[in-house]
Amino acid sequence: MKIACLDWGQAISNEKFDPYVLGWRIDGPHLPIEYCRIEDSGEVIPVMCINAMPKKVAWSLLKIDDIDSACKVLRDCHKISPTRFNGIGSMIVSLGDNGSIGEWCIEKEVDAVVWIALPPRCDHIEGKLATLEQILAHLENTTKEARKLTRKIMKCSSNSITTAYSQAITQKLDEIDGSLDCATAIF
Repeated sequence: MKIACLDWGQAISNEKFDPYVLGWRIDGPHLPIEYCRIEDSGEVIPVMCINAMPKKVAWSLLKIDDIDSACKVLRDCHKISPTRFNGIGSMIVSLGDNGSIGEWCIEKEVDAVVWIALPPRCDHIEGKLATLEQILAHLENTTKEARKLTRKIMKCSSNSITTAYSQAITQKLDEIDGSLDCATAIF
């Protein structure tokens, strides 16, 4: 079974996941992505957000050939609890699929796909969508390490994911910590 992982910054920036990928590409399906999840450790990460503008995401074939193992590896590498019902998304493709992910899988001749499926989060409330003002205020009050991780995730997704929030987040990070030399993302 050919399994792909879709990503918009989190898997790409996680070195623990590197041994399982065959090389990231930037011609994935268009999905609604926004930087609207504030993690417990303080970083701001991009997630699928129903009211965001669709963006072309990255993807890689995996060195794993069964869907359950692919989900487990993605979950383990990102420390997503196995009891969490919505942490990992997956789909086995059939010829009748006509949604954006299904059509893309058929076009790329991929049998199944997995992705990190965490919802927006603000004020420690799952599903609560943070406004841009809340995200920027959070960045001012979080740790330097959390801002550094936010920047790393943004850098890894920057070649394909520019969102309504991302430019303002970058400006805020530069304002707080100074402009850092951002090497080209791994694509």
